[in-house]
Amino acid sequence: MDRVGTLHQARREYIRKVLAHTKGDLEQASRILGISPATLRGLLRDEPASPDTELNRTMSKLKQGYENDEKS
Repeated sequence: MDRVGTLHQARREYIRKVLAHTKGDLEQASRILGISPATLRGLLRDEPASPDTELNRTMSKLKQGYENDEKS
């Protein structure tokens, strides 16, 4: 029997695939997912670090953006 994952794992994988499809474009990804960009950013912040993936690259960009906001 195939291994069955949790709903959380399925959501994380789907978000990862959408981000890969949009090459990390959060605005486009949020439209595809049917959620706001703020909600997508919140979901991404809650994700643990993983090996080099589009999700990780997007998270790095988000963190850099927040660091720049804090310096202002």
